[in-house]
Amino acid sequence: MIKNLKLSILMPSYNKEKYISEAIDSVLMQKTDFDFQLIVTDDCSTDATLQILEDYRQKTNKLVVLPSSSNQRLLANIIKAYKYMDTPYFCCLDADDYYTDENFLQKAVDFLEKNSEYSIYAANTVNLSFGRTSNQYNILKRIFWTLRLRICCKEGPY
Repeated sequence: MIKNLKLSILMPSYNKEKYISEAIDSVLMQKTDFDFQLIVTDDCSTDATLQILEDYRQKTNKLVVLPSSSNQRLLANIIKAYKYMDTPYFCCLDADDYYTDENFLQKAVDFLEKNSEYSIYAANTVNLSFGRTSNQYNILKRIFWTLRLRICCKEGPY
């Protein structure tokens, strides 16, 4: 376990063997001047997700894996990770999502440290979805810009 942690990234996972490596790598590539941990809750996956997590756990001390013996669903897994963490800041990252900016966590924490009147940091994200349609286009490319919660303080200024 790392001492003096400032941020916990909570990652709920269920059968995400195809995506979880990219998600974990995007967390581990983050450049920060503070320590952080990645807490992955596995919701009783039936694929190779747990083995992938164990392989990563052998390589880094930043990863904590909290497996479930039965399927608990998403919210219960996020709450499990939240109860485990003990950091002033946390964020959630889905196991099939990933960061593209290696400075994302640093920017978020810097903003919150400098602006104590804020308790939430949000950033624009891009969701690219490709699929077939029955209309004149065989492949429909949809780009959605959304504002999603990314980093928030464990305790706000209220």
